[in-house]
Amino acid sequence: MSKFKKSIRVFLVVSMLLIVASVPAFAFTTANHVVLESGLTNSVRASFYANRNTGSNPVWGAQANKHIKQCYVRLVEGTYDSGRVYSDIATSTSDSVMKTAYTSKVNNPFHTAYTYYGWNQYF
Repeated sequence: MSKFKKSIRVFLVVSMLLIVASVPAFAFTTANHVVLESGLTNSVRASFYANRNTGSNPVWGAQANKHIKQCYVRLVEGTYDSGRVYSDIATSTSDSVMKTAYTSKVNNPFHTAYTYYGWNQYF
C-alpha cells in the first residue's frame, strides 16, 4: 500500500474519532439546560422537563419556582439568522418528556456566531 493511501486512511480515522469525541453527552438533572457547540457547525440547544420545578435558585435565566412550558433558541452568524426556533409545548406540570429546541448551521470562520435562548412560557 502506498504512503499516500495510508496517510488518507489515518486522516479519516483520526477525523472520525475527533467528530465522535466532540459530540457532547446530553443528560442533566435540573429542570432546564442549555448546550452551545462550535466546531464544524455552530449550534444551540435548550431543553427542559416540565415536571421539574426550576427551584429557588434557577439556572440559565429561568424564573424561580416555576415549571417551564416552552423554550426557544436562536443562532445568528454573519447574514444568517435562524429566527426563534421553539420547542414543543408541554401539556402539564406532570409531563415527563424532555422538550428541546435546537438549531445549527455550518460554521463560517470569517464571522462570529451569536446564540440566544429563553424560557418564554411557564405554568
